[in-house]
Amino acid sequence: MPLRESPHADGAPSRPESTTPAGTSPLATVPVIYRLVVEFAPACASALADSGAQVFLARCSAASDPSAIWLRFPVRSRSCVAWADGYGLYGGRLPNGDARRPALDAVVRRALPGRSYAFSGTRFGPGDLAPGTPTAHYEVRNDARTPALVGLLQAATLDGVVAADVVTASFLPAGFSADFAPVPRLHVWVGRGVRRFAFAPVVPSNALLISPAAGGRLHLRYDAGARTFVPQ
Repeated sequence: MPLRESPHADGAPSRPESTTPAGTSPLATVPVIYRLVVEFAPACASALADSGAQVFLARCSAASDPSAIWLRFPVRSRSCVAWADGYGLYGGRLPNGDARRPALDAVVRRALPGRSYAFSGTRFGPGDLAPGTPTAHYEVRNDARTPALVGLLQAATLDGVVAADVVTASFLPAGFSADFAPVPRLHVWVGRGVRRFAFAPVVPSNALLISPAAGGRLHLRYDAGARTFVPQ
């Protein structure tokens, strides 16, 4: 995620502010649903649950490591995670202690790729065309006078209940810009003792790295002997 100094570093956005972008993203109007089914043998699920183990999901691009835990949930015999294509953006502050997520001061629920969004510290601008930003990327410009925590949002449901939305996290100095690439790859593993919101989580060597296919369902089953997930 490249950082560069922004020409708008005086604390004032270049356009009137809004919590939603101008226009509508095609990815938002015609969402592509991804489904991930995670299964454990009943005896294995019971033993892992009793030990306090959880399932962890962390997202990344082809050229990066995960910057945050996207989702974690207790081990059960079967769980289904679903999400749609397209991303939002957030700007906020570092979480305190064992907070579940950072304090989000402003969000853009449906961001347009190829645009630059100015973050004032409390709100986002509507999104300027950014010719220098790759087509599928999203740029955030920190026009606030203090550093900010920024990143991508993408809501997910766990067995039909909304359970996550913060996908990536980056500490952005005042007066700088950063562009974010899509994060299609997914690390999945079983572990314990990870903070609820962890920056740059350490992904264990036995984590499974997958790239879910749009519109399909990926089925994983946990191999207790190998301590990893196996696609079915």
